[in-house]
Amino acid sequence: MRNTTTRSLRTALAMFLLLLRNNMKQEVIAHNFSTTQQVVSNTIDAVSSALDQHFVPNYLGYYHITREEALEKHSIKLTSKILGQSESRICVVADGTYNYIEKPSDFELQRKTFSLHKCRNLLKPLYIVFPDGYILEAAGPYFCDSKNNDAANIRHHYENSDLLLFLEEGDYFLLDRGYRDVKDETVEKGFSVFMPSLLTGKRINFDCDEANSSRMVTMFRWVVEAVNARIKNVFPFFKHTIEGTYVPKIMRFNRIACAIINAYFEPLTKNKEFHDVIAEVCANDIPQSNQLKDEIEKLGLKRMTTRWEKASATSAVGFPVLSMDDLKRITLGSYQIKIAERYVDSHLREDSQFGIFVHREMDGIIRVRIQSRFSRSKTHDAWVKFRENESGYEAIEGLYCTCKVGERTLGCCSHLTTVLRYLGFDRHQQPKLKARTRCAWDAIDCNVSSDEDSENDS
Repeated sequence: MRNTTTRSLRTALAMFLLLLRNNMKQEVIAHNFSTTQQVVSNTIDAVSSALDQHFVPNYLGYYHITREEALEKHSIKLTSKILGQSESRICVVADGTYNYIEKPSDFELQRKTFSLHKCRNLLKPLYIVFPDGYILEAAGPYFCDSKNNDAANIRHHYENSDLLLFLEEGDYFLLDRGYRDVKDETVEKGFSVFMPSLLTGKRINFDCDEANSSRMVTMFRWVVEAVNARIKNVFPFFKHTIEGTYVPKIMRFNRIACAIINAYFEPLTKNKEFHDVIAEVCANDIPQSNQLKDEIEKLGLKRMTTRWEKASATSAVGFPVLSMDDLKRITLGSYQIKIAERYVDSHLREDSQFGIFVHREMDGIIRVRIQSRFSRSKTHDAWVKFRENESGYEAIEGLYCTCKVGERTLGCCSHLTTVLRYLGFDRHQQPKLKARTRCAWDAIDCNVSSDEDSENDS
């Protein structure tokens, strides 16, 4: 590119970035730069072509980085420790996202881009990222009809890209359940595949071993979801419905956005001291069954009989006092703690005393009924067994919830974290701080709809 009488190189780049960063209409951009819409359109096309040709190859793709650089700069040691893989093996996380588009005028494209799940027309880019959030490749876009599910998309990528040339036998993938149909094929190519467990038959809950193995995967697979969110937050152009004139250029714009993030943004996560704590927990013998659940079933405590007495949080004087570090040690992460804050607020709205149930004949065990955040007709019972009048995470002896992943002994679900957070932490904080926090959430709830459809409130 070169300077012209209608715009300079600097102005041309600014026009393109205004499109991606502010999702401005071409007419608005033209008005801001005192030019015409046609000049803006031509400039966006020229700038994106130049960036795609000269900038993107330096920061995106299977040839812009070596295996040695990937292992040195973008590997997370905890990933290989938890999943039992060699530190000399590369881990990649793959997933697709949605780019909503205007309804095409072509009937065939209407059918291929219409998602029955989202009830909208969309295209699906595929992102291949490292465990720290660095984007290795952005592929696609793919259609979203029945012939283009996640498994079919990544199979197409295997056959039409250099991914298999970049990886070596023994490297491993972190995938979600949508890629189950391509799992065996990926293993046959010499790679290991880790994905959350699948419920089979009419079961509605994972057993302890399945829930634990799923947690080992979701502990690291979140990063690709965070990459999707980062792209749309940094470049709102991809968050909103994309005009039809831009649809042929969607992937070019996507790749430029990914390259900019790789070049100028910090990784989403790094090796941390807390990773050593998680590794230590996972290195110990993780119980293969939930002992509290077994005890509850053996003693018949699941039935809500007269032996369970309704009580308030103030009556749970013997419940252990927990610090935020204790909560992180129990949950093995921060996601459940953040979600629990909203659960606490919602639960207190229903019952200002944070109603719990205590057993008339057994000390050191409480039961709390938590409303599901997805369904008004569904609740989850969360049990906590503890040593009275002690403090710290070691005073928590057992955790069990009736939700889908409530049996796991590696961390715990958000419902259990809600009980631990309020009874062990929140109620011991300064009243002014709690009131201010609750008002902040009230403001958010009034103005922002619920985001994210995380896995089973867990």
